[in-house]
Amino acid sequence: LWSLLSLDTADESKLRLPPVTRFEPHLARDGQNLVNVLHTLYTGDRTFQTTVDDAMRAAFGTDYESLVFPPAADQRVQMRLRWRSLRREQSAAELSDGTLRFLCLIAALADPKPAPLIAIDEPETGLHPAMMPLVAELAVEASRRAQVVFTTHSDTFLDAFRETRPTTTVARWDDGQT
Repeated sequence: LWSLLSLDTADESKLRLPPVTRFEPHLARDGQNLVNVLHTLYTGDRTFQTTVDDAMRAAFGTDYESLVFPPAADQRVQMRLRWRSLRREQSAAELSDGTLRFLCLIAALADPKPAPLIAIDEPETGLHPAMMPLVAELAVEASRRAQVVFTTHSDTFLDAFRETRPTTTVARWDDGQT
């Protein structure tokens, strides 16, 4: 189970620091290899790159331009976002927690060769409600390549599935039992 609740986005987390460059095509359970996964897939798979760019433009508008991966010292790579309105690129260290969480969801759901099961706990955590339909759309597309399971307490997230309604199971707490 991949959990956004446990995603470490602290200032000094691995997620925000330039990692040693290595080929990593799949997101780890804790999401801390996000930069390497995005570097591997964004620079090596045009369909993945288009999916990321389309999702980011849908979320942030035409101000989003692209992800870039300049080298850092000692065989490390940085992840930066290029915005049309900024004179400089924004590093992973400067991104909001919500933007990093959104990028993790994109990486998990747009994986071109996913595991047979993608399970994400509370994908809505830390995201603006306007991003929910984008996550739902990515999830529907991912469900064509793998089984996708979410746990959520959010009606807003479930309502974001418009054309393709997910199969839902509602659990209720009753006398100390689910």
